[in-house]
Amino acid sequence: MVLGTSSTASIIVNTILIILIAAYLVYQGYIVWKRNKVAKMLDEDDFREGMHKGQIIDLREKRILMQDIFWVLVVSHMQL
Repeated sequence: MVLGTSSTASIIVNTILIILIAAYLVYQGYIVWKRNKVAKMLDEDDFREGMHKGQIIDLREKRILMQDIFWVLVVSHMQL
């Protein structure tokens, strides 16, 4: 399916593809605009100055240790 062909089916398919690509580009532009509206870029000095006001969230995966599993089993057994 090439844009230069003249059959009706290919014209419809090409039109749909162009509309989908345009809609995708508009959506991506909206996402970038929304992100820039919400986020604020900070330089190093502003970051250091406001760092104590922020909330720190640990996003690392929690490791389950064998001792944790042991204590869960002991506590659950004691409740029975």
